[in-house]
Amino acid sequence: MQITNQQAQELLKEEVLELESEIRSCVKVKLKDHELAALLSLAHNIGITRFKASTLLNKLNCGDKKGASTEFTRWVHVHGKRFPGLVKRRVAEKTLFLGQV
Repeated sequence: MQITNQQAQELLKEEVLELESEIRSCVKVKLKDHELAALLSLAHNIGITRFKASTLLNKLNCGDKKGASTEFTRWVHVHGKRFPGLVKRRVAEKTLFLGQV
């Protein structure tokens, strides 16, 4: 299947809007834009089902944003193996979540 760059952009936009809706439906605290962006990146990568079952979400919904931020770095394994690319991605997401970009 081939699509144009514009079609790809539209598909991505639709996916992000749907994911944002899912995140907003399960997060019970007010989010800043940078926090939402970090959560979108994480949930897109790990899947919304895993995100909804995560300790990160539980901590966040208890108002523990600092504690929630430490949970990003737990999501760095694939089939039990630590992936350097995921380590880097999670550090970037955590940094964004904390507004340190």
